[in-house]
Amino acid sequence: MREGPDNWSQFASAGASHIGARSPALAGSPAYLFLRPGADGDPKSSHAANYDESNANHDLKLPDPLLLNNGKKVTSVKAWWKKRRPEIVEDFDRDVYGRMPKNTPKVNWEVISTTRERNGEVPVISRRLVGHVDNSAYPLVTANID
Repeated sequence: MREGPDNWSQFASAGASHIGARSPALAGSPAYLFLRPGADGDPKSSHAANYDESNANHDLKLPDPLLLNNGKKVTSVKAWWKKRRPEIVEDFDRDVYGRMPKNTPKVNWEVISTTRERNGEVPVISRRLVGHVDNSAYPLVTANID
């Protein structure tokens, strides 16, 4: 596990405090300060997306698709469908796709404005919505989705 600095407020004032601009409720939180930033679009940045396959990990060792997690070999179609395929699906659900939290808060959507306008020659109705996230689990934080 990665160790953080001894004085979190000093670390935040040294340049990481700007991350609280998006989520003021989490600003200064030790865990929040160590989240990996996403790609920023500037190809010269240290956080730029890598589209060059020559920079990819060439020593990547993928698991044998016909070897069960317990080390035994898949020897039949039945073993594939009943044992190995569910193991692979579980790995993807856990490590690639991710899981929804057990208690995902409800979002109530509210129309805050309606505008009749034109998109070129086509009449359209534009609505601006805001989502109010149920914060009953932690009422000190208000979360709205604009």
